[in-house]
Amino acid sequence: FEVRKEFKFCYAHQLDKAYTRLCRASIHGHNAKVELFFLSHELDETGMVIDFGEISHTFKNYFDNELDHSLFVPKTLDDEYLDMLLRHNERITITDFNPTAENFAKMIYEKLSPVIDELEDRHVYLNMVRFWESDSGYAEYIQEYAPVKGV
Repeated sequence: FEVRKEFKFCYAHQLDKAYTRLCRASIHGHNAKVELFFLSHELDETGMVIDFGEISHTFKNYFDNELDHSLFVPKTLDDEYLDMLLRHNERITITDFNPTAENFAKMIYEKLSPVIDELEDRHVYLNMVRFWESDSGYAEYIQEYAPVKGV
């Protein structure tokens, strides 16, 4: 069984070594959509993989408080520039990676997968994160092997 839950947020980023010059030379924003895919070999006592309300309750704060209206820039940019950005932005993250759609998908997976693993008496896991950077382009991160608990 698989269920999917969608979250949306706005963010800005600047890339290092991007194909498009403007993505390298300018901070720019996107309206992101993230789809979380949960798998299970069995349903719980209510007949669900996991309740959609529980997914929202468990993860909404992460998207609202850590990602929404945040700026993401790689630490490979000029130190003086990064210092200036840190001084003038409340919600900024200097990343160890180039903040591409692919790396956002992996970052979100790595942040949220342990949370779902902590839910007791569950045979469910986060299988995939799909990160939409725009209406026409997305990246996916799928864990190579995510064992189903209790199997």
